[in-house]
Amino acid sequence: MTGFPELPRGLFGQSEGIGASFGKLAALPRSQSEPPLGAPLPLSPFQGVSCFLVLQDLYILLETDAGFAIVDQHALHERVVYEKLLAAYRAGNVAVQRLLVPAVVELPPADKDLLLEHVDALRATGLLIADFGGVAVQLEGYPAPLRRPDPEALIGGLVRELREVGDVGEPEALHERLHSRACRSAVMAGDKLADAEIEELLKAAAKLEHPHNCPHGRPTVVSFTTGQLERWFKRRV
Repeated sequence: MTGFPELPRGLFGQSEGIGASFGKLAALPRSQSEPPLGAPLPLSPFQGVSCFLVLQDLYILLETDAGFAIVDQHALHERVVYEKLLAAYRAGNVAVQRLLVPAVVELPPADKDLLLEHVDALRATGLLIADFGGVAVQLEGYPAPLRRPDPEALIGGLVRELREVGDVGEPEALHERLHSRACRSAVMAGDKLADAEIEELLKAAAKLEHPHNCPHGRPTVVSFTTGQLERWFKRRV
């Protein structure tokens, strides 16, 4: 019995610095637009999607103008939300989803004090947190691009990030780390997405500045061409 064909090196080697030449590649006949085996793939694998298939409520198989792509829905949604939040923060207009009933979260006194020291910085990122009295704080609102987060998980995560960052005031580095933590409320593995939700996710992904990695560095997508698929199945030498 023969084993699976060896995957070509460079297949997973996407870089955020690749030039945006996908539009021209997609316009060429497929036989001309396919890169050599192991060559860098076009910048965005999310353009020209003709159909998709969901696998295990985690991966999304796409057919595109450039070939095929397999997407991690959680990692991709993290990247989409992260870039939306960061762009809104830089523009100074983060939309906030206010809770009808604020969520009360109890914290150790030291954690509560640390969190309240950074209320203004958190507000600038779309997180509205206030003193509830005693050992508790209340979450009054969160960035609108997020799915409704679990209040205790969100607050606990913010405290951990603030401990790591330290007393640094309000530089953008702090906000990026806070956004990175907040993005963990993105769609998860096992979440069932409707077709319309997947279509919206892919449309947003096609506009991303850096589409190939989530904010934590994990890949969002692996792409391969029709030519590569044919080589793996020995249909092309």
